[in-house]
Amino acid sequence: MNLSELGLATIGRPRLLHALPGRLRLHAPFLKRYGKEFPELVEMAARLLTLPEEIEEVSPNPISGNVLLRYDPDKISQEDVVAFFRAVLRCCVRDRDLLARVLNERPDTVEQELCDWMRAALSRRLYLDPGVRIQDYVRD
Repeated sequence: MNLSELGLATIGRPRLLHALPGRLRLHAPFLKRYGKEFPELVEMAARLLTLPEEIEEVSPNPISGNVLLRYDPDKISQEDVVAFFRAVLRCCVRDRDLLARVLNERPDTVEQELCDWMRAALSRRLYLDPGVRIQDYVRD
């Protein structure tokens, strides 16, 4: 079974469960449903989400489907962190067929390509430019 068969539409709908300044807990349905089956994808996504300096730590829990995000509230707002998390997940859903294919074919190089994509797409306040697509950075 590959990722494109898993119905990734559920990944784009995380919801905020709890918030304190500098700390958010989100529920990501995809993580609970498929996190145990694809632990390498979960860990790679957590590393990608910590690329912006404002986000200090991302701790996914595939059993509960929750993700704990620690961030610097002096540099970024809670709303911007949640919007960033949702934007990253939407991009993954949009390019899910490509990601499924390259994760199966060459998992050792795709993470660096995704890092390059995120650096190019990321702007101030953790806004991801929708015009900068994953497919422009991840070779097919």
